[in-house]
Amino acid sequence: MKTMQGLCMDSGNSTNLQNGDIYYLFPHGGQAFNVSRFPRKGSHFGTYQKDRFKIVEDEDKWPQEPVKPNNQQTLEKGKVYKAELVWRSKGYAESTQPGTYFIAAVNNCYVCKTDCYFYLDAERQQPKGRFPLHWFTNIQEYDENAVVELPRNEWRQMNLFGI
Repeated sequence: MKTMQGLCMDSGNSTNLQNGDIYYLFPHGGQAFNVSRFPRKGSHFGTYQKDRFKIVEDEDKWPQEPVKPNNQQTLEKGKVYKAELVWRSKGYAESTQPGTYFIAAVNNCYVCKTDCYFYLDAERQQPKGRFPLHWFTNIQEYDENAVVELPRNEWRQMNLFGI
């Protein structure tokens, strides 16, 4: 029996899921999956909504590259941005995992609209490479002094015990 696998498209607030990673999925009711890193139902680490995953038909199949939008954001020279890497070529799979990186414009004006350099740190001391800009989402200008606080009406009480 072939085990179902799915590509995580929306990790939400989960610390267990990573956008762009493939997980083993086991049905749990009509609207959810038990999710595992291993092809064994008993080794699942959580139950998540089905709409967070795109079913992968073949285990060797790599997800398709995101479509390049017509109105791609242009990076300004000299500024640092924080962004989520959501896709990369299959050859980069082990060395560059999806996640949050710091990106900066490439010097050439035309390339500023299509590519970016990306780094592990905001000071740009730990370079990772150069990727197309449309492989990143949630691109926001990074300001280390900015403090973002939710409005009081959006605050939620934390429950440490899950009760």
